[in-house]
Amino acid sequence: TTATKRNGFFQAAADLGFYLIVPLTDVSGDGVLNRGLAAPACYPYKLYRYGTKLLDSIQQYDNVLAGVIGNEVMNNLLHWQAAPCLKAYARDLKRYMAGKEHHDDENRHKIPLMYTTQHDGIGAAISPAEQALLIHNYMTCSHDGNVDDDDDGDDVDCGREDNCEQKDDATIDMFGINIESWCSSLQSYESNEDGSVGAFLDLHQYLENATVPIVFSEMGCDRFLFDRDNGMRSELATSQGSRTWNEVPVVEQDMDDVWSGFVAYAYDGPSGFCMTEGGPWDESHVLEFNQDMKNFLEQLERVGMESMDFANLTTRMLLGRTPTTSCTDVRERLARACKLKLMDVNDIPSFYSMSPFFASIISWIHQHISGLDSDHGGSPAVMIHQGRSSAIRLDSSKFYLGVATFGTISFMIYWIAAWHRKKSVAYHRFIHEKRPNYNTFD
Repeated sequence: TTATKRNGFFQAAADLGFYLIVPLTDVSGDGVLNRGLAAPACYPYKLYRYGTKLLDSIQQYDNVLAGVIGNEVMNNLLHWQAAPCLKAYARDLKRYMAGKEHHDDENRHKIPLMYTTQHDGIGAAISPAEQALLIHNYMTCSHDGNVDDDDDGDDVDCGREDNCEQKDDATIDMFGINIESWCSSLQSYESNEDGSVGAFLDLHQYLENATVPIVFSEMGCDRFLFDRDNGMRSELATSQGSRTWNEVPVVEQDMDDVWSGFVAYAYDGPSGFCMTEGGPWDESHVLEFNQDMKNFLEQLERVGMESMDFANLTTRMLLGRTPTTSCTDVRERLARACKLKLMDVNDIPSFYSMSPFFASIISWIHQHISGLDSDHGGSPAVMIHQGRSSAIRLDSSKFYLGVATFGTISFMIYWIAAWHRKKSVAYHRFIHEKRPNYNTFD
């Protein structure tokens, strides 16, 4: 979008009292974090450039609640291989914002970083609530040796030549869970319709010691599935598939000691979740509230949602927190439970501390020369063991091809630079010998 439209949108949202959660990735183009690739290949330099440019465009707005570094990336066991890339991306964006804050426009402010996960388990071994806890712990864990050594406790200045490498910044500030499980009027906080432990209670108990604010980043069942199989649609006047939103008071009253809120899904979106009618949603059409939205607004009135202080939530996120779990412990837990071995994020180079040229070279190497044997695919960041011990190793053919290509490129760059220098010396000799009265600027 153009700067004018963006400014208008953010200002209009601020005038209405809306805080915004902005995605820092995209589904195509430079903003893709490819969860199908293992670290470090899933974190290309162009993603870092995309994120920093986007931060430059939104850091001036006070009503940005958070930036989302990834949504449902680890949505199955195989895609856990991309988890280290999320932490590396968060680390570099935090260093970039810290550097801007110290050396650039004082009107810029730090934007809390958020990751949003699906409410789903890993087969029969790990329940949805347990995986949510695993992801929370991984995305907020403390990296060995990464501590702030300043006696005053202030954040260090993350300039290009400082001690930024010592700062434990490969973490998120806010954790979101996308949950679509409340699909029945018979469900409650304590139990699901089938009598099993309630999904919301289960999450609440697993995440009671969370170290960052937690929200339901997408909350609400597909309205066409709501009460579809229990014969209660006609009784509750939900024949058109509207939801009752009984989970709203549950989050705001029963879970408020851990949960910081929710995002109802969705104002405008897929037909099964859309809370409005008409459109399209643009500058000239007005969307009308459907029954689903009216039910939702009634629930908000009952719990007094107008008293929520989102500005205070942002402040709490940026004040920092004390991780209760080390990343080594989390990786060991994943190795035991899922036979999963992840790369240490400290082994992924930071693009923030590199020149653009060198960062591009490193990114190219990550994309083209690192890989596992054909039994597993991907790159050497992850190994899913299949009943045997397997060593992580580089694919030899890709490695030598990469080294040869890198050597060729380096030689060409050296040759061009030498040729340019030779021409430059010859030109200046010609200027001073043939045209002695020629004046040059210092």
